[in-house]
Amino acid sequence: MFSYIQVSADDIDQDHDTGIIYSFASESASYSNLFLIDPAHGYISTLVPLDRETRPTYEFYVQASDEDDRGKLYSKAKVKVNLLDVNDCAPEFPQFKLMGMCALVS
Repeated sequence: MFSYIQVSADDIDQDHDTGIIYSFASESASYSNLFLIDPAHGYISTLVPLDRETRPTYEFYVQASDEDDRGKLYSKAKVKVNLLDVNDCAPEFPQFKLMGMCALVS
């Protein structure tokens, strides 16, 4: 598991000691099998290896919620993860068996 980014939200309610809770927005819940969001700190980490050759970018929505005794308020932000290309694929020959001819000079 690797931390890639951290999301951060501010709550201007200075008179209340409310923590911000980070999670996937409901429309992005399907990404919870690929990424993990630390609810207290907003760190976004991978749960599985991601491969740029398979899918170069991921876009999902993160939700920041405050919880106090007066009700729950939230805000959403779009997160776009661009994967970097790393040298993770070995070269391959197009055919298993290669044939060639060579002339010997004596």
